Amino acid sequence: MSRYRIPGPLGIYGEIIKDGTLCLGATATPGPVGTPKLDRINNIVHATGSSHQIEHWSKQLKETVDTPIKSGKYWVTWAETNATQSTALNDLEVGFKSNVDSFLKALTNAGIKFTVSTTKRSPLRAYLFHWSWKIALGKCKTSEPSKVAGVNIDWDHGDDQKSKLAAQEMVDGFGLAVPPKSTVAPALTSNHILGKAIDITFEKWVGTIKIKKKDNVEVAVEYKSDVNANKLLHEVGASYGLIKHVHDAPHWSFNGR
Repeated sequence: MSRYRIPGPLGIYGEIIKDGTLCLGATATPGPVGTPKLDRINNIVHATGSSHQIEHWSKQLKETVDTPIKSGKYWVTWAETNATQSTALNDLEVGFKSNVDSFLKALTNAGIKFTVSTTKRSPLRAYLFHWSWKIALGKCKTSEPSKVAGVNIDWDHGDDQKSKLAAQEMVDGFGLAVPPKSTVAPALTSNHILGKAIDITFEKWVGTIKIKKKDNVEVAVEYKSDVNANKLLHEVGASYGLIKHVHDAPHWSFNGR
């Protein structure tokens, strides 16, 4: 199903499924007399009414099928349903998951606390991450993003500053790392899409902590607020097959990208 915006005072979203049934989005507001009755079913509001009413609403939806929706926080909410990402280790590629399990076990055994924020990521989410980051930070023009099926977004608000502010809403909503934590845009072809990358944030520890590498050799590692500079921690991760991306604070992958 595809989702479209209906113009006018109702400000609702709609979907048309294969058999022509019209579905109006759950964000619908009460309409004037004659508006099809709305019934919430599985978080989708289905329109019921006379065939004339359904035909009328279907026509409005079809007329707006190609109308893109402006960038901004709407797309953060949209992505939570349509372009998801996971924090589950089981969603990782099998071989990489085995390496991750061993690395995280070594960290836990050493007493290091951490949080996993991302494992597998939808390619559509990667697209939104990449271009919102670049536009918000002034790294590209709004005309540069490629089109991608499934994301009917318009990055251009007719004014460079407005376009950057709308992109920044997405950067903030997605919680993307920006300089100095990350000096590169989230990748369009991220290893997260393949399930071969993981984002890890470490809690601060005091002094040095001995962590066992895969060969059981212990390495004394100090906490560094800039994890990208913590070469000894990178060395431990590499022994388990997790290579640190040195320009993206939480990011580890099978090849460092």
